[in-house]
Amino acid sequence: LDVKPSNILIDREGRVKLCDFGISGQLVDSIAKSCEAGCKPYMAPERIHPDQTANGYDIRSDVWSFGITMIELATGEFPYPKWDSVFQLLTYVLKNDPPSVPERLPRPTATAEAVVLDDPVLKPGNWEFSSDFRDFVNQCLRRDFHERPKYQALKSHPFFRRALSDPVNVSQYFTAVLSKIPPNSRLEDLVDMNDW
Repeated sequence: LDVKPSNILIDREGRVKLCDFGISGQLVDSIAKSCEAGCKPYMAPERIHPDQTANGYDIRSDVWSFGITMIELATGEFPYPKWDSVFQLLTYVLKNDPPSVPERLPRPTATAEAVVLDDPVLKPGNWEFSSDFRDFVNQCLRRDFHERPKYQALKSHPFFRRALSDPVNVSQYFTAVLSKIPPNSRLEDLVDMNDW
């Protein structure tokens, strides 16, 4: 599965689904046999450096992609510095520490601020991330994939367990966000495409 924000679908009832619009690999016994499956900016280090995984990679590579996605969704920004080529980004991933969630955002991004402007929980100034959330993401982004948990282990993490019991109405929240988008809007009208 190609885990990245653009492959996350949410319907008006708040149900979240993962999809893959660009399947280009094949799984055999849950082991991917193609090095080309997935979007390069979200790739785990073991997929970039194939010598580490001569026998293929497993679901923990998707856990890495999930961690990158969680940072991007939480902060509204891609967690790596700007890069001029995919090679430059992949080299950065291999040679630097994994990204992490900051304790708090110094300021909300313009996109985040526009979406949550009227949300009492997410008002500007309340942009701290819990230590459980930061640890959850750090677990997803362990460089050595042998130390990185699989999804089943992540489900026992305190952040995940708390999230299951928190009274959250995704449908109501998502419907409120959608109601702020004018009818017949185009993506170019809502997002500064120069940021992409």
